[in-house]
Amino acid sequence: LPSPQTVAALSDVDAWGINKYSGLSFGELFSVWTRLSHTPMFLGEYGADAYNSKIAGLDEASQAKATRLLTQEIMHASSVTGGVCIGG
Repeated sequence: LPSPQTVAALSDVDAWGINKYSGLSFGELFSVWTRLSHTPMFLGEYGADAYNSKIAGLDEASQAKATRLLTQEIMHASSVTGGVCIGG
């Protein structure tokens, strides 16, 4: 995320784009963003790699699970329902 100083310096930005790859959850991303800025954010990139190093191969089921869980978090944080995220 940008620093508070960067957010303040770029006060004319209409929306912030964020690329986030953090496993099965965005963690505190949306609540931290709410404290950092009143400007909406969108997730330009997110998800999980299809390659699983634990099995040294393709693992599309795990990738699909991560995508499903992350998309549910985006929907929960949607600006449509009062959240800070305008898409992903």
